[in-house]
Amino acid sequence: MSEVIKAAKSIDNIDMPEGFLQDMIASAKGMASYAPSMKADYDANRPMEIEAIYANVLREAQRAGCRLPEIMRVYEGLCALENKPAEQVE
Repeated sequence: MSEVIKAAKSIDNIDMPEGFLQDMIASAKGMASYAPSMKADYDANRPMEIEAIYANVLREAQRAGCRLPEIMRVYEGLCALENKPAEQVE
């Protein structure tokens, strides 16, 4: 979540309000269990939206001079699950 905040600042100059990170974590802890759409795609053997959800953000962050190593790690893992090479976006 901290890298999402970092990306918002570097890409679009958006400052999250004080306590945003803690509020999001608290909100997530109170949510019912669910499967994200990428998990549903994976389970149904459909292509996941890795490019739209991860690679585009990583590319924009790179253009802004921002590194997002944890998001990159998730991206690379998802590409491996889909048996496709991860682009060099960082």
